[in-house]
Amino acid sequence: MDNDEFVEIRVQNGYDVSDLALLLYNGKEGYHSIYNVITAGTFGFELTSSDDTYDYYVWNAPMNGIQNGAPDGFA
Repeated sequence: MDNDEFVEIRVQNGYDVSDLALLLYNGKEGYHSIYNVITAGTFGFELTSSDDTYDYYVWNAPMNGIQNGAPDGFA
């Protein structure tokens, strides 16, 4: 089982992340499809820190929420 998976995004201070989306992609032969879309504005991307230039947001995936076999990926 996969646990403690997360995705962090870094944006310019003050950038509105509500228009961003994370697309999770199943690259298994015969599938080649997006299996989940996480919209930053509604699915729990939390602002975790900031510095003088950037804001850092994190999405904590549910257990086994991100496929990690080759050639899976995200965009």
